[in-house]
Formats: sequence, structure tokens, C-alpha cells
Amino acid sequence: MAMGRKAQVKIDEIDIPKDYFDLKTEDKKELCGYIVNKIYLMVDRSTHVGMNRDAVVDLIIQSSLITNEEEENYEMCQVLVDIRKLLNEPTD
Repeated sequence: MAMGRKAQVKIDEIDIPKDYFDLKTEDKKELCGYIVNKIYLMVDRSTHVGMNRDAVVDLIIQSSLITNEEEENYEMCQVLVDIRKLLNEPTD
């Protein structure tokens, strides 16, 4: 689903440390986990019961990737890619 600029809505701001690329892998995972939890809380507050919250989160991440790439905010793009990897990791 292609999202045009008019279809995008700014939901929230997420700040990341300037030294994200220098963080240890475990610290990056912890930060990404925190951001994912924040996104899920936001989705839970603003969506209807019965909506697929995972699909909504995926759309938010995809839209954010597009926006941040357009704005040449590559640090945030990397965080979003790392979040996507975290969400797609198999769980036990």
C-alpha cells in the first residue's frame, strides 16, 4: 500500500541517542524494545478493538521509514530497520 504524503499523519516524536551507532548490540536491542513498547501503547490508545495491532505497527514503521528517508534522517532509518528485525525475530 503506497502512502502519499497527504495520507501520513505525525503521531509522536521518538528521540534516539546521537551515539546510537556506537552502542553495543544489547543496548541497541534494549532501546529498540523500549521504542516498540511505546509504539504499541500508542496504537492501543488510538485504534479500535479488533484491529490487528501488529499490522498497524508495521504500517507505522513503514511510513516512518519513508518519511525519515525523505528527510535524510538515516540514523532513525537504521533504528526503524533494527526495530523491524526485532519484531520479526522468532519467539520461543
